[in-house]
Amino acid sequence: MSRFSLAFQLDPRHKEPLYRQIYQRVKQAIMTGQLKRDSRVPSVRALASELGVARATVENAYGLLTAEGFLQSRGQAGTVVSAPQSLSAPAPSPVRKNAVPKPINPMLPSVSSLPFQLGLPALDAFPRAIWSRIVSRQIRHTSMNDLGHPPLAGTDGLRHSVARYLQLSRGFTCRPEQIFICAGYAPLLDLVIGSLLQPGDGVWLEDPGYPVTQAFFRAAGAVPVAVNVDEEGMNVPQAVAQHPHARFAVVTPA
Repeated sequence: MSRFSLAFQLDPRHKEPLYRQIYQRVKQAIMTGQLKRDSRVPSVRALASELGVARATVENAYGLLTAEGFLQSRGQAGTVVSAPQSLSAPAPSPVRKNAVPKPINPMLPSVSSLPFQLGLPALDAFPRAIWSRIVSRQIRHTSMNDLGHPPLAGTDGLRHSVARYLQLSRGFTCRPEQIFICAGYAPLLDLVIGSLLQPGDGVWLEDPGYPVTQAFFRAAGAVPVAVNVDEEGMNVPQAVAQHPHARFAVVTPA
């Protein structure tokens, strides 16, 4: 067993899912300097074999770490640490005369954005000018209270706006208190799984669909059910026939 995995003492009886336990251990090792920047971490297959868990469990943990900038995939070269070794600021390096400073964010992967990356929109089509005007207008009207920590479920104004939008554009009626604003898809799934899911619950998933979704639910002990998608979306009769007692359905807005 490698030195990397010796620090992992996974507890299947713990309230935290196994993928979250792996995520926390690796993140802690990176932030404390136990795992150095640019050092290679074990492959998904190797770590899953050493820990005695499913590959999807490790994939889920690595996916979260990559999304947060702690790990970086380099294709055939493997996955390496890309985050700072600790929270302390590094000592300033001497500046050469006439040197041009390069702004670097060590929390983000250094690989440039490529077309058709999974989970990444068309960045060249982002409306920068419109976005800048909206941000500037909102900043001018920001109060001191707005700069504090927002409510866990999201600000009231945003939740009311989302509720109105859903009613107008989708014909879907809901109350603002039924809406939760999350920082992204992964935190949203984490919230749903941690709050509502029980091991063994069936989950209808679109096929084809976002592969990360299946990994999340499988790692939490759910039973993913692949359901075909046609021109109207998920084939509900097929889903009912495959798993009539499923408790969740994950669909993509059309």
